[in-house]
Amino acid sequence: MSKIIVVPKDVTNRSEFISRVRSVTKQGMAEILKCIDDKSPLVEWELFLNNHDDVAMNLKALLAIADDGVGELLLYELMPDEAFADCPVDQCEITAEILRGILDKHDDERAQLDRQ
Repeated sequence: MSKIIVVPKDVTNRSEFISRVRSVTKQGMAEILKCIDDKSPLVEWELFLNNHDDVAMNLKALLAIADDGVGELLLYELMPDEAFADCPVDQCEITAEILRGILDKHDDERAQLDRQ
């Protein structure tokens, strides 16, 4: 298991970014604005739990926001018991491609199990 943390970096269109993040995370506007201004985590979600499908779908939706040029995101992978504040950034930061690979690999493995 691992924990994925998403932090806003450069938000080019605040209103669209907030609207789209709210639709994914259900957070309030003030909370999202604070994360943008403080460059603090928007979400911290654990992968591979019973709610993995929902978490994966939400992470992909957040990645789409960055893909659409609305705002850049920093992504971090930690162990579930690690705190973001204690994470050495250079060791924990991952790219969107790595996160997509993690999610796709899980989907492929599940599909393979379903075929058996």
